Amino acid sequence: MQGNVNDASIGLLVAATRRRLKQVIWNRLVPYNLTPQQFWVILHLHQGRPMSLHELAKNIWADDPTACRIVARLTERKLVRAESDPDDRRRFRLMLTPKGKKLGGDLSGLAAEIKEGMERNLSAGERQALCDVLQRVVDNLDGMLGDEAEPARKRARV
Repeated sequence: MQGNVNDASIGLLVAATRRRLKQVIWNRLVPYNLTPQQFWVILHLHQGRPMSLHELAKNIWADDPTACRIVARLTERKLVRAESDPDDRRRFRLMLTPKGKKLGGDLSGLAAEIKEGMERNLSAGERQALCDVLQRVVDNLDGMLGDEAEPARKRARV
């Protein structure tokens, strides 16, 4: 069911976009038995260096308890492991296991396919403009939360 774009608010369009993206990701993840959040965690750990739970949470735009639950499930499946941080013994660094690295490679291709499909028929300028406008919307909403929200510009871009 589609609404009329001329009558849609920014909030409704963002919500519809999020819903559609999540539906596409869920459909593509069926063979992997993963949730969209687990998908993003594996991609971030595959593309980067080992990181703390807090750093990972910021990268996937989640709070620490949510990221902890996602990582716990991936650890149970032997896709993610934690090891002591050599620079700070109080902290752990998260990284993919060999099984997780293999899956991360497969999911990277899937992520590229989804990104390509989502950005189809958008020029480079349109993509950049859309990112800039959405970032401003997030910043505006963060401002409405006051001190509760960390400014979005300080977060890693996904």
